[in-house]
Amino acid sequence: SRILLQEKFGREPVNSSWMLATNRLDKEFIDKVMNILGKNLSNSSFDINQLVKEMGMSRTAFFEKLKAISGQSPSKFIQTIRLKESTRLLLSNPELNINDIADMTGFNTPKYFAKCFKERYGQSPLAWRKEMTGKHDEV
Repeated sequence: SRILLQEKFGREPVNSSWMLATNRLDKEFIDKVMNILGKNLSNSSFDINQLVKEMGMSRTAFFEKLKAISGQSPSKFIQTIRLKESTRLLLSNPELNINDIADMTGFNTPKYFAKCFKERYGQSPLAWRKEMTGKHDEV
């Protein structure tokens, strides 16, 4: 069941990190990671070493715990959280362009952001926004 939760977490565009925690300790760990990432999301130079330091854990222990809970490496997890935040921004802030969203979510370049977004969601951020806002208009 943990594997199914991990797969669903990876696919969902909304930030649903709470679904990964199956016990209180995992929830506290994920909450702390998400809090740190939230404070540093727009910082494109924020990396795993800084995250590990702020978590107050050894690199190995952190990698093992995050991988066990999320099914992702720390770098992939950070990218997942950035992409999930980008989907929120795409929907809730139609005035923002793709370059702004890439910058706000810590991607070095809009081109790299678009590449990562397309790999995850199967289409460009702009096409995804148009499709999703079209769906919201129908409801």
